[in-house]
Amino acid sequence: MAHFAKIGLNSKVIGVHVINDDDCKNADGVEDESVGIQFLENIHGWPLWVKTSYNTKGGKHYDSNGATLSSDQSKAFRKNYAGVGMIWDEDKDMFY
Repeated sequence: MAHFAKIGLNSKVIGVHVINDDDCKNADGVEDESVGIQFLENIHGWPLWVKTSYNTKGGKHYDSNGATLSSDQSKAFRKNYAGVGMIWDEDKDMFY
């Protein structure tokens, strides 16, 4: 599953939506954030979406149950999983 933050005024997260991974794949079958954004724009008519990682907290990537640090920290994505009320910092490419 892919998670996307819906961004409102002042870069505030106003929702988080989950879509199937297949809805994020380009014509070559590779996951592409822009494809997921376009999918959500088409459904919701809302233009501002940013992908977020459910397993990233405090700049660390955790395993699927969230209890143990993953051995692959390259998967840490955008500092934190986005939550309603958080802020999206485009310059730093992170949620806080």
